Amino acid sequence: MGRLTLTTAEPYYTPGYSGYCPTFKYEIGKTYGASTHDILVSPKINRSQQTVLAKTIPSEEVTKTSTGWTTSQEVRTRNIVDSRQQSFGNQKYVHRMTPGYTGFVPRCQKQFGMRYAIACDNAIADFDTEQTRSLKNNTALGQINRKCHPKLQLDGTREKELKDSIQAISIKLTSKSIAKTVPVACMNDDDPNKFHKSGYMGYVPRRKELIGLSYPVSSHVAIKQFHDDCRLHSAEALRPITITRQVQSARDSRTIFPKDSGIVPHYTGHVPGMKYRIGGTFGNNSVDTLRR
Repeated sequence: MGRLTLTTAEPYYTPGYSGYCPTFKYEIGKTYGASTHDILVSPKINRSQQTVLAKTIPSEEVTKTSTGWTTSQEVRTRNIVDSRQQSFGNQKYVHRMTPGYTGFVPRCQKQFGMRYAIACDNAIADFDTEQTRSLKNNTALGQINRKCHPKLQLDGTREKELKDSIQAISIKLTSKSIAKTVPVACMNDDDPNKFHKSGYMGYVPRRKELIGLSYPVSSHVAIKQFHDDCRLHSAEALRPITITRQVQSARDSRTIFPKDSGIVPHYTGHVPGMKYRIGGTFGNNSVDTLRR
């Protein structure tokens, strides 16, 4: 008699999973786990070869770094992403991209079961690796064509002139591309390109105060005003600070007993000789009381 198995064999979807499972609506008479298991192992059903959840146990060696535990694959991925930033200057695609970026990330739609930053790193590394492989294949194809068709090869002088022209064009294009990758915040105030295009989702300081202007014009004015304020604050910070205080006398200069007039009635303080004066008002009896 065979052994009784109470648990469903792997792989299967846990009951309550709300994602898409192909041909599940045609499965009748079995539990959710058993039905999804049959679908996932059946060779007759077209499905994705990647699992929904990421593997919790890494298949590579894990090493400890200053930022935590890292696999060799993550190290290679980070090196590829960092090399892009060093080669192309200012890049939107950097290591550990911040979640919420609304721009396009190549190959990111094929990454599942991981955080946004790790998914972007893997997607960018995959894209760069594919581009490098394609460039090597094109170079190899060119070498094969030159071997198969020797008449297409150029002489030394013509080849040198062609290489010099290509190098000059590449330098010109590279300089233009680098100039275009300068951040808006680092441009000069008189640069006509110092503005953000409509649809930019980042923060632009001082822009909330501008009303009735288009987005490019308002972003240009706001950034220029912000830089002017920053320069003004920097200049003020370098100036020496001088603190002056007005010396106040410790003696109270107010007159309590006036000479030319009397004291206001209902005065509750002491008036010299007031208890010996009879038959007059309080104001008349308190005139020049000190002289009396």
